[in-house]
Amino acid sequence: MKVEVFEIPFKLIGLNDYINAERTNRFKASAIKKNIEKEIGYYVENSKRKGLLTPHDVPCTLEIEWTEGNMRRDGDNIAFATKFIQDTLVRHGIFPNDTRKYITELHHTFKTVKGVYKVTVTIKENE
Repeated sequence: MKVEVFEIPFKLIGLNDYINAERTNRFKASAIKKNIEKEIGYYVENSKRKGLLTPHDVPCTLEIEWTEGNMRRDGDNIAFATKFIQDTLVRHGIFPNDTRKYITELHHTFKTVKGVYKVTVTIKENE
């Protein structure tokens, strides 16, 4: 089984903040999505250059570990950002698309480490 890991070393926007941006101005939410995906893309490309990420054209499981600096946000609010991660993986050629044909399972784990925000993404090819 092929397993690959990469890290996003910052806090991703939560659902509540994204909804507030959409309610303020739909263009603001679009700009937020574009900027977040650009930032995530930097770490995806860096991992590709290091040989840590390669294209997958078989069904995979994504295991996402969300490390938050405090307990303020609920898991569903945090995990909303999975959308940005998957879209970025497709845009950078890791998956042909993000349908259930290629991403068959999502597993989320939440940790709290005071003052630390990061996302660790593990891609496991299904057997």
